[in-house]
Amino acid sequence: MEQSIPVPVVAAVEIYLAPNPAKQVMEVRIWWSQKMVHAVMLPLAGIRVHF
Repeated sequence: MEQSIPVPVVAAVEIYLAPNPAKQVMEVRIWWSQKMVHAVMLPLAGIRVHF
């Protein structure tokens, strides 16, 4: 089991989106203070990202 890293309630974080078309998922990774603090896999169906 991974260890939880406490992140301040108000903090600037970096968000990385890593699509995996072969598995039809998008991994969302949240980094704070040069450490990955959370990651979640979401289904690609219905995800739209606009910049």
